[in-house]
Amino acid sequence: MHGGDLRGSGGSSHPAQDAQRRGTPPVARREQGVGLRHTQVAMQRRPNYHRHVDIRPSLRTHALNAFLRIATRKRLTPDTDVGALRQQFEALDARHFRLPREVTRTAVDLGGVAAEWISVPESRPERVLVYLHGGSFAFRFPNAHAGLAARICRQLRARALIPDYRLAPEHPYPAAPDDCHAVYRALLGAGHRPRDLVLIGDSAGGNLALVTLHRVRVAEEPFPACAVLLSPALDCTMTSPSMAAFDGADPMLALANLLVLRRFYVPSPILYTDPEVSPLFASFDGFPPLLLQAGETEMLRDEAIRAAERADEAGVDVELELWPGVPHGFQVAGFLPEATLAIRHIARFVRMRTGWGEGVGDPPTASPSQPPPPPPPEPRTLTRSGWARAAAFAKSCRVPEDARDRGQKSRRGNQNFQETPTAGAGVDTVSGRRGRGPRARRRRRRVASSRRRHDGVGARCPARRSRSRRRRGHGSSVGRRRAQVAP
Repeated sequence: MHGGDLRGSGGSSHPAQDAQRRGTPPVARREQGVGLRHTQVAMQRRPNYHRHVDIRPSLRTHALNAFLRIATRKRLTPDTDVGALRQQFEALDARHFRLPREVTRTAVDLGGVAAEWISVPESRPERVLVYLHGGSFAFRFPNAHAGLAARICRQLRARALIPDYRLAPEHPYPAAPDDCHAVYRALLGAGHRPRDLVLIGDSAGGNLALVTLHRVRVAEEPFPACAVLLSPALDCTMTSPSMAAFDGADPMLALANLLVLRRFYVPSPILYTDPEVSPLFASFDGFPPLLLQAGETEMLRDEAIRAAERADEAGVDVELELWPGVPHGFQVAGFLPEATLAIRHIARFVRMRTGWGEGVGDPPTASPSQPPPPPPPEPRTLTRSGWARAAAFAKSCRVPEDARDRGQKSRRGNQNFQETPTAGAGVDTVSGRRGRGPRARRRRRRVASSRRRHDGVGARCPARRSRSRRRRGHGSSVGRRRAQVAP
């Protein structure tokens, strides 16, 4: 028998191994096969920090992906007017992204950098989220990013600071990292405790968040409590396998556009591997806890995976979440159920690392300078149930027998003389409630008609009889009775 046949039938090409296998009992061979399969599965297992979110993409996500494929067909060139394109994006942002009325926006200047405070009624001034917005270092979406920051603030009872860092190509590298680091230093100088500071960045903002951590470590300044990176762009060389694998399949990003935008931000290719341009190549030693979220089929997926691997090798507390079927930066789209779930995961991660134990449903803790809130009012006790009150009301509305026999009626609003609801007429005799369905209405009409014919009050006019009855010559009993008593 040939060696190929041995391997195909479960054997081995080595004679000694074949002899040893033939001498092994069948039960032992099965145990060895099970152990080999367990070893292969263990080698394919994800690391402990890697979590795949096992959900099915929603219909809204599919609709958003289809819209983005149509809306992002335009290709950028080195001659593109970025200023005019930026104005178009900001106009679309103002039209389609509206902030709730309870969100407060306050413009400030920190460290010589324009910024904006985002707060909600649940915000506490000591809890600060430094949100570094994305936009490929060249664009901004004020309402969209402020809305995402507000939703995170509501979950964490915090407020967010969004620096308005300088944009490319008017201000290339290192303008944006300088502004972000200056804002962080200004917060420390204003008396904010590092354990109450959280860095959050999406896309290009994730790049700036890691660069800020790198600069903080070089300057020997205190780190924030943790950092959250949402679909971060961390490798300016763009050599990740997902860049080529999902080019054309990503509904939002295209490799040709990314190459043009990279040239706007970093004019010199020599800086592509600089740790302050591509923080993926920086050292992660001593970094605070990191949370990375990315789409499973987006072009920047592998950059998040590689960053999580580097952080885990350096001993950093890191978590990586890959979401199936979502577009790049899906957390900004607040109407997606995946975005709501992702924000809850962000809030859980931040609470565990900062000690902000109160969630959105927990009552706020009163500060020593403020008096405690008054106790809630006691619930109102009902002496009689609703059914008892309805029965008493129906009993009080009954009509005397003599008045009913005379066929007298009172107008609506006279409380001293009202007609009793009749059983079988679509009226509940206990509660006095009238039925609203078509059957109840037909039943009430039949009962009222029979009562009118019986009492002789309000009988139908013979001229309003149906055509078929007029053809047959039938008349109403009330009409005949009137004709008999007429003089």
